[in-house]
Amino acid sequence: MNNNLKLLNPSKNIETSELQIELSDDDSFSLFTTVEKSLDTIVTNIDLNLERGKRYWGRTKLKGSENSGKVFSFYNLQKSKFLLIDSISANGGSLNSLNNKGFISIDTSIVKFELFSAGFNDGNTAVLKKDGINYIPESTIPGHHVALFTASQPYEFVEYHYFNTLVGGNEITRYNALLDTVSSNYLVAITISDEGTPRDANLKANIKSLGSQYIDKVGWRASWAFIGKKGATPGTMPEAYSKSGTGPVTIDTTISFLSEKGSMLTSEIGPTGKWDRLVVDQETPSNSAITYTPIGIKEDGVLDTLSKLVLSQPGDDSGIMADLSFIDPTIYPKIKILADFAASDDKQSPVLKSLGVDYDDVAELAMNYQVVSVEKDSITQGEKNKLKFFIYNVGETKADSVTVKIELKKPDNSSQILNEFVTSIDSSSKEKFEYDFEILTSYGFGNMAYSITVDEQNKITEFFKDNNYYEIPFYVKKDTTVNVNTTEINVKFDGFEIMDGDFVSNQPTILFELNYSNNFPVGDTTAVVFTLDNKRVYTSKMNVDYDTINKTISYIYEPELEDGQHYLKVTGKPDIITDNSFGIDKLFTVSNKLKAVDIYNFPNPAGDETDFTFRLAKVPESLDIKIYTIAGRLIKIFELQSYELKTDINKVHWNLRDEDGDKIANGVYLYKVILRDQDKVEHYTQKLAIVR
Repeated sequence: MNNNLKLLNPSKNIETSELQIELSDDDSFSLFTTVEKSLDTIVTNIDLNLERGKRYWGRTKLKGSENSGKVFSFYNLQKSKFLLIDSISANGGSLNSLNNKGFISIDTSIVKFELFSAGFNDGNTAVLKKDGINYIPESTIPGHHVALFTASQPYEFVEYHYFNTLVGGNEITRYNALLDTVSSNYLVAITISDEGTPRDANLKANIKSLGSQYIDKVGWRASWAFIGKKGATPGTMPEAYSKSGTGPVTIDTTISFLSEKGSMLTSEIGPTGKWDRLVVDQETPSNSAITYTPIGIKEDGVLDTLSKLVLSQPGDDSGIMADLSFIDPTIYPKIKILADFAASDDKQSPVLKSLGVDYDDVAELAMNYQVVSVEKDSITQGEKNKLKFFIYNVGETKADSVTVKIELKKPDNSSQILNEFVTSIDSSSKEKFEYDFEILTSYGFGNMAYSITVDEQNKITEFFKDNNYYEIPFYVKKDTTVNVNTTEINVKFDGFEIMDGDFVSNQPTILFELNYSNNFPVGDTTAVVFTLDNKRVYTSKMNVDYDTINKTISYIYEPELEDGQHYLKVTGKPDIITDNSFGIDKLFTVSNKLKAVDIYNFPNPAGDETDFTFRLAKVPESLDIKIYTIAGRLIKIFELQSYELKTDINKVHWNLRDEDGDKIANGVYLYKVILRDQDKVEHYTQKLAIVR
């Protein structure tokens, strides 16, 4: 970044609009400066006055709050969006045979030789190791153990030989033949076990030609170990010797050298709406080289190795670069960069000083309390309430074919879709929407809300999704006036309105409320026709209450219903009630089974609060909701009794705090809904995510 910090505002209204950012040049915040800024609309841009070319750590909090958000870190430099420029920015990636000491280069490799020799009287064993691997299969037999290694990096093992010098003869002949033909391209490692006196003058001469100074002293059951090379001056090569009975000997030699190659794989880069270019600052002495290959990451996590990049240098100060625009962001919204390092012939390493990737951020759709409003906080049934809102795209990529759904949340937790449409929003822009919805009497009265859901199917790639949903509440007062020219009837089951398909108890209290006109024949009990499952229900089976002042009639019917679907219909005699909108058609379900359906929590992911919603076929004796961590630790429990529940839709609110009252951390959690009724138990498990 370049002295500018961009923060997405909270979705819900907060007590203060003042933000504080604490900045420090160390992660412990031993010293820090504080920048204060009032929240802008949707996104807050903060200009910083920091030294360029330096790493900083930051944390944000609301003014007056003791709690800060998650610590973040950035390198203050006007360069690429993804920038690998120091050891911290390289975290999350991987290095193979490379070191990162400010700059990235090929690392030094170390080869360790360990030789051990113990004659018969000093332990009778031999060890010949390179990098911890012992190449001697049998370590107690008498004679010389010989291993050949390449004399240049990486000093690879070539072959092992064993010669029984105690029996002599053909063993000595074979030994001399090997040393006669070995060239200076090999290291020759020799160690003795039991007894290894060299009794042949040619053999001694051959070993001296490898640089040995002690071979003439090696006698009966002596201990001796040696690493030589053809043509070496005696005394210049690693060698150890002791007489029999004076103890074993050891050679421990370490050789350091520059590796021939190494590789680096960056952390994930993106997501993006458009790939642009790779920019590197590097040094490649002699014929050393660094090659770069993008690794495409699909939405499902599948990795594809793409073609190697061709570097070019435009001639300005923009550095060495390669085109990335050939990568399709709809297929690969994220990538990694694989960098392969190759040393020069004269063993010099290339050096990578920085690696950047330029790209456009994805779209970022957002709504919050600042951009959603209703004309009135309270209205009466039948009135209109204007909804006005903006949808922002604060990302760098156009959001095409964005679905928007507007719903009315009713007091019984049911929803009524008011409008659905598709729109497109350019990058760094906003779209305004206004709708004047009539809140029909049939929708009921009480606490209601408009809900706006953007990109419900998650087809738009974004960084965040919790700001794609917003609810704005308002109150609907019951209309107590009666239209003298209109007759209407409403129905409630156990005090609640229902939708087709809802569950109803097997002994419901069904309340019909009739608002009648001046010409309605109150005394005619056949003016309204009630049928249940195509069988007429007469008012003689109901409790009927007349309110002639408010012109209302209440009918209470309490049937006993069997399990299954039922159909309730209310009509009026055509010659008496001429209003075509008059009547009721309800299809509902009765079930005596202990079960819950349509279990979910919303919003999910949740930020500050969430509601567990479920439908009950019947009211159980008790219902528990238990929330667990992924590791299985119980952190919160809701224990509900039958009087707190109802048939069909239920909602339980949670403020995302545990049993101790502490806010739970971001992450994925499990919750179980457990129903109990007499000796029956049913339980259901779901997931929820917390993202703040």
